[in-house]
Amino acid sequence: MAQEGTVPLAFGKTLLATLLIFVPRSVWPDKPVGFGAELGDFFRPDLIGTGFSEAALFTGEWVFNLGVAGIVIMVPFTAWAIGWADHWQHRSQARQVRTRHDLFVRASTVLISAGVLDLFWGGTFLFAARGGQRLVILLIIYAVFAWHSRLSREHGVDGPQARSRDFVSVRR
Repeated sequence: MAQEGTVPLAFGKTLLATLLIFVPRSVWPDKPVGFGAELGDFFRPDLIGTGFSEAALFTGEWVFNLGVAGIVIMVPFTAWAIGWADHWQHRSQARQVRTRHDLFVRASTVLISAGVLDLFWGGTFLFAARGGQRLVILLIIYAVFAWHSRLSREHGVDGPQARSRDFVSVRR
């Protein structure tokens, strides 16, 4: 269909939707939709507005955005990106986990590596939707523990003693 010219090129619109994935539709109702929704509207216009989406491979997203030239661009870009992620994970795995930050980096690399299948199966939007949410949850957990650790250092105690000391100081 791309060679015949029957696919309307998105020129990066699906990639923009991926970058904006965490912007709520209530804030921006006309926000670009993800790749699967774009395909759903293209292949099944009778289902527009129902939330229907199609699944397509990562290569399909490149074709949808840039035509057949997208495949030519995709190959070196993907090789570079996967190589970079692999190098980052290898460095993380080679180091010992000694701090909370080390654990956060290690867990992040595992989540990103595990998400590569989502990337190739459903494109960048699916990768960001699944992997991005997992990374946000990991970041929240990291922040909560860092906040608790900081409170404990400020009060000079750890664990339940910090909570009871806070309670006593509030009662005074």
